[in-house]
Amino acid sequence: MRIQALTLLALAAPALTHGTFEHDDLETQLLKRDFYTIGRRSLESCAGSLNSDGTNKRALLQKRSMVEVLNTPHLYTGNGIDPDHPASAFAHEHHVLLAPYGDTGPYYVPGELIRDDAREDQEGIPIIVEAQFIDFITCKPIPGMWWDMWNANATGVYSGVINESNGDFTDHSNVNNTFLRAVQLADEDGVAQIKTIFPGHYTGRTNHIHIIAHTDVTVLKNGTITGGSIAHTGQFFFDQDLIDKVSQTYHYTQNPYQVTGNKLDDTFHQETAYSASDPVFHYEYLGDSIEDGLFMWVRIGVNASANWDDGVGEHSFTYGADGGNASTVILSRCAIFSYVSPLTV
Repeated sequence: MRIQALTLLALAAPALTHGTFEHDDLETQLLKRDFYTIGRRSLESCAGSLNSDGTNKRALLQKRSMVEVLNTPHLYTGNGIDPDHPASAFAHEHHVLLAPYGDTGPYYVPGELIRDDAREDQEGIPIIVEAQFIDFITCKPIPGMWWDMWNANATGVYSGVINESNGDFTDHSNVNNTFLRAVQLADEDGVAQIKTIFPGHYTGRTNHIHIIAHTDVTVLKNGTITGGSIAHTGQFFFDQDLIDKVSQTYHYTQNPYQVTGNKLDDTFHQETAYSASDPVFHYEYLGDSIEDGLFMWVRIGVNASANWDDGVGEHSFTYGADGGNASTVILSRCAIFSYVSPLTV
């Protein structure tokens, strides 16, 4: 696929950093308020059920602040977690249920490949990431949830997107790249696993991973999904001391962007200030050194019957059978950049 023309249109709106709006509109604020309130109450009621039915015998749920999350170490040093047995990560007492709402950010590309390894040729610290989806209405795991995950590479660049704040703006071929994006189906325990690399930081953002949870999708012959509903959007983070260690390793030392730590990241603050959540991955080392890789896990409270498609907005880029596609669509409520680009295959 070749882009014949590419015109940058700057919107007449306040500038913002990726993933965080300077001022959400009233509708968005009300949606978030209601969702956080319902989610917090529902998760609190789930704690007893998860304990009694054995889903998590020692489930922990407590109200937290950003400072508490920042000061809580998430490194697991015990035994009994096996990456080859997904549910094993969710039977330990330190795991915290998460409230189910967060910003999608402007680099979401619908229609990515169903696969369990998103790394392709990307260099960096390998990580195995697991998520367990719990319906906070029924307090049961959600089998059949589709987990859509994406993150930046070691130098802070996303695949599939052309944007002046996303790496080399003149590299139009990036619209066809798919690295560090994957979709996976949750098993009977509501658990899905994806291999990726530890994400790099970029201007205004700390290191993080994006996820969207889909329900009732259609699987296409080209190995992608379409349709259905969005039951969850969110961004998840890492302990600051872990980020600092990763940042000292090769590939991450080549990152040209100024570091923004968790404490200064607006989205980190937003997702910890408005809920009882701890949106930070628990993790353990896979070997003797950090270069050997990390195993990470998180449990996510989801309203499986919800539909948050409007919260995700429209997209300037999609991926399909013919590769990446740029469109004239402007992301809703986002002061970013849109692209007008007639495409030919």
